[in-house]
Formats: sequence, structure tokens, C-alpha cells
Amino acid sequence: MQLRAHVQELTVPQTAASYSLGQRDDFEDRDYVAQLVEHLPNLRRVRVMHPLPLTDRYIDSFEGHPNKPELHILAFQGWEKTPSRSLDFVSTIKASLLRERQRVQTDDDNLPSMMLNFQKLFFSCPNLKSCSLTMFGPFENPDALATFEMTGEEIFPRLESLSLNGYFIRPNEWPHWRDRFSWSSLSSLEVGPQPELTDRLLQKLKGHTTSLKKFKITVWTGEDEAAAQEHLEGFLYAFDSLETLEITNFVCPVETMANHRNLVRLAVHLGEEWDSEEVIPSWNASDIDYLDDNCPNLEVLEIDFERQSGAWDDELLISVAKGFDCLRELCLHVRVGSVRGEDPPLTPVLNYQSAREIGSTFFKARKHSFDYYHSRMPNQKPDQLERLSLKTGVDWHLYNRFDGDQTVEELNKNTFELRKPTFNTGKLTLVHTERDKIEAQNRQGYPGEIGALHENYLGSINIPTRTE
Repeated sequence: MQLRAHVQELTVPQTAASYSLGQRDDFEDRDYVAQLVEHLPNLRRVRVMHPLPLTDRYIDSFEGHPNKPELHILAFQGWEKTPSRSLDFVSTIKASLLRERQRVQTDDDNLPSMMLNFQKLFFSCPNLKSCSLTMFGPFENPDALATFEMTGEEIFPRLESLSLNGYFIRPNEWPHWRDRFSWSSLSSLEVGPQPELTDRLLQKLKGHTTSLKKFKITVWTGEDEAAAQEHLEGFLYAFDSLETLEITNFVCPVETMANHRNLVRLAVHLGEEWDSEEVIPSWNASDIDYLDDNCPNLEVLEIDFERQSGAWDDELLISVAKGFDCLRELCLHVRVGSVRGEDPPLTPVLNYQSAREIGSTFFKARKHSFDYYHSRMPNQKPDQLERLSLKTGVDWHLYNRFDGDQTVEELNKNTFELRKPTFNTGKLTLVHTERDKIEAQNRQGYPGEIGALHENYLGSINIPTRTE
């Protein structure tokens, strides 16, 4: 009893339902989760990471609990039994649903609609704070059942966080969202990655999401249709309240991003194509200076670091080093170039030697800048930036790929972490994240090799050192 009294959070992992069909049915029929909830008197939060029908016993265990714990439903798939009454205790829903082809129902058609099941669950949770909805295939079918079927009687929960992936708000559905959704309560929004659907959402949401503190937008690369840059610009110019902004695979002018002067975190990244040796839009020193002048509160910055005329862009690097007094984390993305390895990668290559050179240039410029201002303004707070991260390679989640190329993409990933010189030695500390991980696996008996497709281009790395 004493041990049970100390349990405040319960997580039911996905493995709990990784049984055969009969075992899973037994797991659900016995309502094991409900039994746990009933026997943990000080429970505050329950996270369920696998599909679980909302039976009466399950609902009663939460409604009758003296501590009124909140439930996070993190793996709703649409086939589960949906509630017949209000679920005041549900605060989070994360759903992944298959788009269904429209079909004419018959008397023998007893299969529930996944989308309508989700809709029933969604509107049964009046205290819902966070909702994530992902729709997948068949995207080519315009008649796919993938949206709400509104009657006008629905009452939207006052969401604080909303994520929409592959969801299309149709014209006859939009007035209900526009007029009945509590836009002033929404502080976090994530959209993408299908370009066309994301573009349509931006057009509809423009001017409504004016209270956002966090916005994340991602679109796949390698699509036939390009993402509409102007709709993202119009969306971001319609308000100025963001503190966190993450943009992946959109070219967005710095003036648009800097419209949000209270930014604390900014991450902007263009994903690589398989043979991306062409010139692409990139940041320059003037962009950095403009961002520094207009967003003085930035603590986390993540941008692409492009080469200029076959050399590292030291002007950009020094501009970043001299700016952003509040910066705590900095990450620079460097393109590989030929991802498949059919041609040599772009040069100079990011390796141990070049990573040290970049880190040395950056930290020397930053120290000189802070020392200069301290000499003139002794009360200026010290530099909070301890680490510079350099990344190269392809992120798998940016691609709509199912052709087995994930292994190739993983081999291209390299992360170098450089920590600023210590006071005693004055030397940088360099860590190669992937190498450390593989070496740790090898020590535990797992076979592996250095995670770099272009191993012969990594320079003198046979005996990597942790100090300059």
C-alpha cells in the first residue's frame, strides 16, 4: 500500500498490447488498465500508448477516482469502441487514421467509420487541451472519408495545442471551425507534411490563429508540387505573438520570421534531395544581423550553413558569433551533396578537422565580442552558449519514401558537438555523436561500423581525439 501511494503517473507502453489477437482481446476484456487506475490512490496522469476501447469499466475507473487523474490517449486508430458519454478526464488525444474510401452503406455494413469514431471521441472530451490528427492514404481519392461531418450542434473543446497532418478541411466544414472553434485559446499549431493540404490549411487559418506561441510547419521534399511560399508569408504576417517557430522545406524571408520579435526558438531547415549539388537559397550575414536586431530574445537557433565558392562561409559564422546575446543553443546544418554516394560530396567536407576549424572560428569571434562589450559594459551578463552542434545528412521523416532507402540515409548522418574552450586548457572539446553511439554498441557486443557513407572523405579520423 505504501508503494502504491507514491505512484502519480502511469504509462502503458505500446508493448503492453503486442500480443496475438486473442491475448490482446483478453487484455482489453479484463480492463487491466482500469484495475491499475483503481488501485493507485494518488494517480495524477495516465498515458496509454496503444489502442484501447473506452469500456464502461475503463471510464468508471477515472470518473470514480478520488484524485481525478487526467488521461492521455496517445495511439487512437479509429476502430476502438468509442464512448457513450462525456469524458471530462481526457486531456490529450493523438490519433493516426486510415483514409477510407466513400462507400454506400447497406444493412449488412456494420463496420464503423474510423473518422466518425474519432469525431465522436473528439467531441466527447470537453476538457481536451491537446489534439494530434494524422491521416494517411489513399491521398489520391478526392472522395476519401477524411474530414468531420458536422451538424452544427458540436461544441469544440478549448484546445491549446493542435497538430494536423494530412487533414483537409472541406468548404462545407470550414464555417464550423471558423465560427465555433476557440482560436483565442490555441497557443501551439503544427501542420504538414503534405504540401498541397498544408497550403490549403494555411489559406484557411490565416488571420484566425493570432494567439499562437508555437508554430511548426513541415513539408516533404521530392514532391511534384512546390510548397506555396507566399501563403506561409501571409500567415506569419497576420500576427506577431510567436515564441517558437520551426520551418522545414520552405524558403521564408528573414523579415517574415523577424516579424515575431519575441522569438525564443527558431529552427529553419531545407532538407536535402538525393543529388542536391545545385545552388539553393541560404542565409547570409545580412540576414543574421537583421534577425539579431529584431529578435533580441533568441535562445535557440538552428539554421542551414551553406558553403560559399567552395569554402565555409566565415562571414556568416562570425555574424552569428557576434550576435544573439541570449543564445544558449546553436545548431548549423551542412549539406552532404550527393547523398547516394555516386559522386563525391560537396567540399569542404564536414569532418573532424573542418569541424574543429569551424568551432575555433566561431568561439574565438564570440569570445572577442563578449570581452569587448564587457570592457565597455561591465554589467552585461556572461555568454550562456556552451555548445555548437554541426549536423550533416538527411532526416528520414522529411521524405515520403517507402523504397528501403532509410539505411542509406542513416549512413549519411553525422553530428559533431563542439563545446567552447575550457578556462584551463583553452582547447575545444569535440564529440562525434554517431561514432560514440556505435562504439558503445560494439563494446556491448553489437556489430556495427562508422555511420558515414563517405568514410574515405572524413579525413584523419583513425584516432579521433576529444580535444583540439
